[in-house]
Order: sequence, then C-alpha cells, then structure tokens
Amino acid sequence: MSVAAILVAVELVEEDRALLEAAELQARALGAKLYLVHVVPPEADFVGLPKEAEANPASPDDDVEVGYAYDRSVAAERARAARDELHAVRDRLAAAGLSATALLIEGPPAEKIAEEARRLGCGLIVVGAHQRGLLGKWLHGSTSRELLQDAPCPVLVVPVAS
Repeated sequence: MSVAAILVAVELVEEDRALLEAAELQARALGAKLYLVHVVPPEADFVGLPKEAEANPASPDDDVEVGYAYDRSVAAERARAARDELHAVRDRLAAAGLSATALLIEGPPAEKIAEEARRLGCGLIVVGAHQRGLLGKWLHGSTSRELLQDAPCPVLVVPVAS
C-alpha cells in the first residue's frame, strides 16, 4: 500500500498517546506525512438574539446572565487553547523527525474528518476508539463508527482507555 499522507484525528486528551504512537509507527513505516486534525464543535446558533448582545458582552463577573457574546468568547478561548496544544503536538512530532501539519476544524467530527481526508488526499486515517459503556455510546455516539461508514480510505482504529 502506498500512502503519502495520514490523517490523525486527535482529541487533545491524555489518551491520545496510544493514538499518536500508532500514527507515528505508520508514518515511519510508510514514509508518510501526518496531518493532525482536531475538530471543535460547531458554534451554537442563537436565533433571534439581538445584535446588541454581541456588541455589549457580559463578563462572568457581571451580575447579569451571560449571553451570546460571552459564549462566543469562551468558545474562541477554547479554540485558541486547542490550537496551541495541537501545535505543541505537531512540534513534538517534528522534533522526532516526522513531517506533520496541524489543522483545527469546526463541525461534526466524523463528517469533517472524512472531508479533510478527501481534500488532503490521505491514504489512511488514524482515529481513537474510546471504550465507553453502553450508555456512553448511546449518548455520545461513536465518531470512529461513523467514520468507518464515510471514510474515503482505510481507517486504523486504535483502542484508547477513557
């Protein structure tokens, strides 16, 4: 199998270690570039909220209910932290001699991972499978299961403890 690029779907949690080790082994064996992809949830759509709420953001110290602008600033701060953490992972892999690119994307995880794999011409996707109980699977679904149905290339599912 000739694979020039591998997409690695990272969640930026401690459990990513096993996932990254598997991706690193595959990249070295195949001489492939790594694309580290972290998907953040899409921004909530606050239909009908007046635009002045955006212009006058509430802060957590205010005695008023926090609204849309505060929610957006919290989401933006989380995205910045995720970007920084993703870049740190990329830098660690580069220091180990691997070619890696970090991508932070917004949207439904399985759909966006498959879309990016297509766009980047990846020949392999590496994703973690969290070992949740039945209730967790029912509540959260399974990104890896959805991805197996929609992926444009082979998917390596790495079991990770959660």
